[in-house]
This record gives sequence, structure tokens and C-alpha cells, in this order.
Amino acid sequence: MNCVEIPKNRFFQIEPLLKECYGVDRHTISNDICLSVEQSADRNDSRVNDDLDKDNKIDTFAYAIATIDNIKIPVSDEYNQFTIENLCCDYNIDSAQHDVLFFMFLFSQRDKLITGYDEAQQDYLEYAVGVRPEMLQLYIALHNGGHHMPCKITFGDDKPIKIDNHIPWLQMEMERYLNKYLGVKDRNEAEKELLQIYGKKVGAKANPKVARYIWGTYHLLQTIPMMISKRKGSVTREQSKFITEYLTALKLINSDTDSEMIRGRLNYFLKSYESIEELLEEQTYKTSPNNTSGWGYY
Repeated sequence: MNCVEIPKNRFFQIEPLLKECYGVDRHTISNDICLSVEQSADRNDSRVNDDLDKDNKIDTFAYAIATIDNIKIPVSDEYNQFTIENLCCDYNIDSAQHDVLFFMFLFSQRDKLITGYDEAQQDYLEYAVGVRPEMLQLYIALHNGGHHMPCKITFGDDKPIKIDNHIPWLQMEMERYLNKYLGVKDRNEAEKELLQIYGKKVGAKANPKVARYIWGTYHLLQTIPMMISKRKGSVTREQSKFITEYLTALKLINSDTDSEMIRGRLNYFLKSYESIEELLEEQTYKTSPNNTSGWGYY
């Protein structure tokens, strides 16, 4: 596997910016740090003596931090550092901001190496992407006027079946089912999730990875004097243009994506969230807290 080595000390220098803008720090890449440990490192190194617990077992992460000089980040065969170098050169971005953009480029490369899904992951994605949004819509419809609202069910082109609203057995059964497998407390929560996670009213949902890069890159640009917006919380055309070109270079969006679309999405994020943590939390697919069966999402 191909890897790019980042000096550990340089990573620590840009870590505050990475954390503040993108929500990425040493713990986010703990697996990469642990895998970067030199096999020949002396386990009695005095630098790790303080990291031994009472049972004389080494904290692997702390040991890695103490002993490595470089952090190895895996990259795909398509890796090309000049893509980002040229972009930063075009916008005269250097120093710490350049290094942050370059690291996040590596971070995106790293994620691309996670290919395929095991059966459990596939079941989760099937539920989160395909089933849960339909459950949310069903819950909203069910709570539009109570269980005694008229209800009709249609299968294909068959004649609709009317459920007697005086004996709302189907509605009550759906309520029990959705309570277990959907697990929202009320209609407002269901509408909020449908809007924020699945984008039913504000356009296509930006997945958590793209959301992280849009938010983080904007806040990084806000630390560059020549690119900062004059008004707090506003987005300039130059900023949205750079973010679009950066995400295109990272192959996170299509090359024909309009920068004004990115600008609109970013404006929505800035009005709706206070931090990267809050943004990512709201962009994360949810599961039901009431499903304690241990198997099956629906």
C-alpha cells in the first residue's frame, strides 16, 4: 500500500486548525498513527514510561505518539499531490493553511481506500438510506391528525383498501412498529430529521464527508487575510469558487457543480449550526434508540 509520510511535529502544529475547522485531530487518525510505529522501536524507551498503566501494559496510541517521527497516511494509486499544490499556488495559499489543505487532501484519499461493505454495514446503509426516510414520512402522515384519521392502503393498481377509522388497528400497529424501529419522540423531530438529514425541502443532502469539507474549508479560508469575508458569517464568491475547485480536485463533487450551489449550501450551514461537531451530528444517519433486539434495523 502506498503511503505519504507527514512529520509528526508538523501535524501537531496544524492540529488546532484541523480540529477547529474540520473536526479532525490525532484521535481521528489514531489507527494510522498506531500503524506508523516502527517495528524496531524500543518498548523500554524512556519517552513511554509514563504511559504504562498499573498492569504494566502499554497504551498503544500513547506509545505510538511518543515514538514515531512521521505519520503514514495511506493513499490510492490515483494520488497526485500536484493537484493541490497547483490550486494553492493559483490562490497564493501557503504556510499552515496550505499544510491543512494538503493534509485534508490526504485524509480524503485515505477514506477512498475503504472499499466495499460487510453484511452488517450493508444492512445499516439499506435501513439508513432507503428505509428510514420512508418511515419518517409514514410517521409524519400518521401523526397528521391522530389514529382516527381515514386510512386507505393501495397495492399496485388494485382498489384501495379502507381501514375502519373507528377501529384503527392498523394505525395502532404502525405506531408500535415505528416506536421500535424509528424511535422519534414527536412529529417535529421527524420533520426536522427528514429535512436536515435527507434534504426533502432544501435539495439533495450533502453527505457528512462533503459537509465536513465545505464547512471546514470555509472556516480555514476565514483565517487567511486576503480571502476572509468582510462580514462575519457571509460567503464571498471567491471563497465558494475555491471550495468548489478544492472539492472537485478531491473528487468529492462532480466537475460541473456550480459554485453558487456550494455557496447556498454553505449559507444554510452557517445559519443552522454553530460548530463542526453540531453540523456533523445533524448530518449523521440515525437509528432507533428503542430497537434493543440486537438484530435487524426494521
